Amino acid sequence: MTRSLLAPLVLLPLLACGGDTVRIASGTWLLAEALQDGAQLDPASAPTGSMVVDAEDGTVELRNGDDTLLAVVDLVPRDEDEWPTDCPTNFGSTRMEVADLDLDEVDLGGLVIAAPAIQADCPTGDRLHLFAADTDRLGLAVCAESSACAVYE
Repeated sequence: MTRSLLAPLVLLPLLACGGDTVRIASGTWLLAEALQDGAQLDPASAPTGSMVVDAEDGTVELRNGDDTLLAVVDLVPRDEDEWPTDCPTNFGSTRMEVADLDLDEVDLGGLVIAAPAIQADCPTGDRLHLFAADTDRLGLAVCAESSACAVYE
């Protein structure tokens, strides 16, 4: 009986330090939500568009709602020690990849994002946040803390 209780107690600290990592995934992402100063823009007047990410080549293509090309830019990866950790569980939390875009600003159709950066969303990476890098508060609160943010799904 003592051995069966001892093994989980020995393994628990090892599991508690673990966690997943979500990366910026390649694919075509559609603009689902736009926020300015933490407030969601009215969907009727919010910008629309898409973002094509090629994580392997390190490029991002931004398009507006009528498929006009806005920019093709390089992804500039941030060091892993700058990636936020969020989505806590009993046994750890999820690290979210962050990369800057090699671009001064982008206008998505009324939503101007200065010094844009991308963050993968936890826990599954099924959303990307394109945000103004005027915040140092990353993680799930990035859109609430940034002056402009676009959420892509």
